[in-house]
Amino acid sequence: MSISYLRKMKMIWQNPLPPNSFPKLQQLRVEGCDELLTIFPSNMLSNFQGLQILTIHTCASLEQVFEIMHEEKEAVLPVTSQLREFHFSVLPKLKCIWKNDPKGIFSFKNLLQISVQDCWNLKNIFPASVARDFPQLCRLVILECDVEEIVSKVEEGSDLESTVTFEFDQLSFLRLCCLSQCKCFYPVSSVHAIFFSRPLLILVYEDEYSDSEIGFLVGFQVIPKLRLSIDGDYIAMTSGGQFSSNLFHEIKAFRVQGNRVKSVNDFQISFLERFKNLEELCIYDCEIKELFCTEGDTGNKGTYARTLSTIRKIELSYLPNLKDHLWKQDLRVGHILPNLETLVVYKCDHLKSLGSSSASFQNLTTMEVWECKGMKYLDTCVAVQGLSQLQKLIIGECISVKEIVASVEDEATRDIIFSRLKSLELVNLPRLKSFCSGNHTFGFPCLEELIVSGCPELEIFCKGVLNAPLLQSVEYGRDKGHWSGDLDSTVQHLHSTKVGDQGIRYFVLSEFARSIEIWKEKSLDFKNLTVLAVLVTKAWDNSTGVMLRIDKFLYGKYYSAMSIFDNN
Repeated sequence: MSISYLRKMKMIWQNPLPPNSFPKLQQLRVEGCDELLTIFPSNMLSNFQGLQILTIHTCASLEQVFEIMHEEKEAVLPVTSQLREFHFSVLPKLKCIWKNDPKGIFSFKNLLQISVQDCWNLKNIFPASVARDFPQLCRLVILECDVEEIVSKVEEGSDLESTVTFEFDQLSFLRLCCLSQCKCFYPVSSVHAIFFSRPLLILVYEDEYSDSEIGFLVGFQVIPKLRLSIDGDYIAMTSGGQFSSNLFHEIKAFRVQGNRVKSVNDFQISFLERFKNLEELCIYDCEIKELFCTEGDTGNKGTYARTLSTIRKIELSYLPNLKDHLWKQDLRVGHILPNLETLVVYKCDHLKSLGSSSASFQNLTTMEVWECKGMKYLDTCVAVQGLSQLQKLIIGECISVKEIVASVEDEATRDIIFSRLKSLELVNLPRLKSFCSGNHTFGFPCLEELIVSGCPELEIFCKGVLNAPLLQSVEYGRDKGHWSGDLDSTVQHLHSTKVGDQGIRYFVLSEFARSIEIWKEKSLDFKNLTVLAVLVTKAWDNSTGVMLRIDKFLYGKYYSAMSIFDNN
């Protein structure tokens, strides 16, 4: 049932309702009812035993959802609601979800998901009796509310008052964002414990006003494989000693994220010393200029190796100020991250290459680089020789990459062996000409899967000797493959038949490449094209007659976008 935009309606239901009025109603959505004060008046909730999903949105005057009156008597067996999810958003006058404690009258033990957002008059989310009985709750999201605590204090004289224990056996996702007034999870210092028994992802972000949301984590106990994601502003808070270092010892995955107001500018290695069991590190949408800044920490490199030896995976996403390379060339990355197994780099637009040393990734098994539009090549010949354990390599949608392994002019010929590489994917690299332009010998003794898709300028794999004894096919599309007896011959065949021109998503139109010819071909398949980059400085004719539906258009400063298309 959906009740929408009845602006003058003050009451949904006739009170009292006849028994069994809505026995089969499973979903209820109420939206835009600006005069409505309550959803379920007193003595009415028991009529909705089949209700499973409740959504309330933009009701300007709503003050409470469930009205529980004191005259309702406690039952021997409370009525158990079948409600599985509730989602409340943009309710500016909402004072409480439950008016009065439903203890002994109603039970909400079947709730699985709860989200509350933009409820600025709400002071807490749950009465204590409700919060103590969530055996199935798996997801809790609270965003941009003025709540002072998550759980309200029990009334004086209650049998809950002396010892309070909250157990969230199934909770696996907790997101808290912009709770500017939140001081604690539960406003009593004698709270016994807050237990979690499943791996838990906690996301804590703040706004320009708040500095308190992470504070209630101090009470959390028994949290296996904890995954924590926090706003960049908390870096300074935790570094300043405002929270006990023990709070972070059990965290397995840590993500720091910038926000709209402030950004993380430096990421000191010393900050990670408090994470004794950290396995995954993600840095997302920050304005840092340099990874693992060592200023002030140069005398503690031995400590860094010991602390970061637990890290197995690093993800770096949306770091626009990270220029040229991931870190300083003299940084001993292999010493700091000796057991790193997975590296994912996404949308770091000013990276030219990884810029690692040959010892940086000695235990790396998986590397993925996506949508780094300024990247010219992955790394140098010297550096890739250190990838002795690499099993999977994916380079995708990097529109400036011309070769994967860079070769310097007059460089001595090398034997470069990817001894464990099993899978290599080169996807939507519109300017890629070869795996390596140098006359080096490349060995892929374990390579079984090679995917080359959307690489229209890939003419040869490499100029030197090439050995891939286990490879039997090169995939160039879904369930499409070809083999001409060896890898180089296969790549040349795919180029001559223009397989790389079909179904491309990224296209770079440049006067310095074959792209002008490709653009003029009337038979090309542009139906999957999503990004067109125009890097030309002189005009050409409108001969294609092709109209494109594209999501992003990048064009050079010397050419008008409108003249590309034939509008006839």
